[in-house]
Amino acid sequence: MAENIAYLGHSAFVTALAAAVVMFGVSAAAALPEWTNKPYHYVLINQDLPGAMKEFGRNLGFPVVLDGQVRGQIRGQIKAQTAGQFLDELAEGNGLNWYFDGAILHVSPSDEFKTQVIELGRLTGDTVLQEMKRMGLYDERFSINYSKNAAALRVSGPPSYIEVTREVISTIQPPPVAADDPRVRVFRGRGSTVDETVELQANRKRGDAQEAQPNNNSPKTIN
Repeated sequence: MAENIAYLGHSAFVTALAAAVVMFGVSAAAALPEWTNKPYHYVLINQDLPGAMKEFGRNLGFPVVLDGQVRGQIRGQIKAQTAGQFLDELAEGNGLNWYFDGAILHVSPSDEFKTQVIELGRLTGDTVLQEMKRMGLYDERFSINYSKNAAALRVSGPPSYIEVTREVISTIQPPPVAADDPRVRVFRGRGSTVDETVELQANRKRGDAQEAQPNNNSPKTIN
């Protein structure tokens, strides 16, 4: 991409997006951000495409990240009443897709629209979808498909939407359930380097073997 933004750590990612939901008025129940309904009386005629997209973001108060393939002049004339209508007409007339992640408007060519399968790990598809909606990240223009008890889900959309879905799955992934470990690690003394590993299974086996041996101390029967 022409402009790269480093991804935050998992906890910071959630915090930043939650703050963005409040800042930009993204409704968890709505499929599109609320700013798409704001009046936007702006006319474009044969202007630079990247420049127009950047100015659009400045006017609405959020950054715009353009894919490196988004370039050239705007084809035709664009005149809209709302910000959403303006952006849709600009995208449709110039072969683009856009996605707003709650803080940043991502714009990419339509031919980069793709489908990817993402493993769910210890999550369910319902959990991921509910979290996407809760955080205002879900977009009804794209799709997230899965079946009950599936190990993965299928996401279709621009690269930014797929990446956000992947990040959400990674962020809300529950910790693994600790399996029963037959080993007990014993540390003696504060700051001690003594590290003894006791194999309980071996002890159990030795105990079982001893119980199986005949008891020579049992009383003898004298005839």
